[in-house]
Amino acid sequence: MGQGGAGSAARPSDIPAGARRRLALPALVLLLLCQGAAAEERFANLPEIDAALEDEGWRLLTRSDLTPNRFRLRDDGSIEVRSLDSNALIYKPVGEDQRFPARFRWRWRVERSTPPTDILVKGGDDRPLSVYLGFEAPPGSRGFFDSLKNAFAELIVGVPVSGYALTYTWGGTSPVGTMFNNPHLRDDSYVFVRRNQAAPLMQWLAEEIDVAADFRAAFGRPPTALRFIAIAADSEDTGQLSVARVAGLELVAGRRATSSR
Repeated sequence: MGQGGAGSAARPSDIPAGARRRLALPALVLLLLCQGAAAEERFANLPEIDAALEDEGWRLLTRSDLTPNRFRLRDDGSIEVRSLDSNALIYKPVGEDQRFPARFRWRWRVERSTPPTDILVKGGDDRPLSVYLGFEAPPGSRGFFDSLKNAFAELIVGVPVSGYALTYTWGGTSPVGTMFNNPHLRDDSYVFVRRNQAAPLMQWLAEEIDVAADFRAAFGRPPTALRFIAIAADSEDTGQLSVARVAGLELVAGRRATSSR
């Protein structure tokens, strides 16, 4: 039989390079779509917060109009945060002996990040991981009706809805060391960029902050009593998947350190 008959299949080497690229592009798009669908399915099947974290005193705080992140306790004691077109935080109240910490330490690791965004503005503030310190409002800083409303709200959600917050974040394009007012809140909350998009992935990095110094830099006064620690991620603007972990959360009071893993 002669070569090149009507029934012969074209070999890859017989197809021009440009045509091969055109054929490969739809296959690549299909592969990416399948991978994205699989990631969404895995994310949807995870609990919003696993029972092991709840047993350790962590509680989930979400908004009804947003898909919640997924939080779980890993075997090594670290807390994993997965975010996929979602936003939520978990929080844990601190003990009486932790209300006025001198220093705050933790370790964190980003395994997959959202694309670079400008976290200084609403609509661009996605980040794979943030750690919060929430403080009481100073006495007399709110009117009577505001205080009453906040007291009832706190009974419902379990965290103070008025007061100060320091946020330490990993992500975005701003230089490390940038401090700015949280674009979603009033002047009661400031964000410190500890790591930006240039930070290495798949690597544990250690942090330690001087609580009083950062509080004074943000609010111009000594710190009020600390109420809770929180962990969050945000991917609702880019809609992309991020995976990160945090461990070793430690509040240090003078010579005495107490852990809130």
